[in-house]
Amino acid sequence: MGKWGNGIFDNDLSLDVKDMYVELLYNGIDETEAQKQVISELGTDFQNFEEMSNFWMSLASVEWEYGRLDVYVKHFALRCIEKELEIMQRAIDFNERYKDVINLKNNLLSTMPSKKILVKTRMFRCPWKMGDVYAYLLESDYAKE
Repeated sequence: MGKWGNGIFDNDLSLDVKDMYVELLYNGIDETEAQKQVISELGTDFQNFEEMSNFWMSLASVEWEYGRLDVYVKHFALRCIEKELEIMQRAIDFNERYKDVINLKNNLLSTMPSKKILVKTRMFRCPWKMGDVYAYLLESDYAKE
């Protein structure tokens, strides 16, 4: 897992969770099904507590942000937050992540924003086939020269 900072989304796993969940929502997948797909694809085979914590906190954060926080995800995220805060309090110095974790905890315990209305992404399909030629008539004086 790549990590470049101490924030909630400063690692590969958290960004993958966020990107996959949001992409599924924009593709018209129901939030329950999107959550199931994210959990089944990314929410298994954790190497350590840090990975598990990053997964549940990032999923809870993105679900809360889009107004779709599930009770199940909230429960696991809050458990990970409490454990992480306990670990941080035993550390000699508090790091930047402490503020992010506290902010996430406060968000999860506050009233969730209303559901964001998402418009299904429509993919453009080019009608051209491989080998088709495109021609454009140039009519300027420069082109005539």
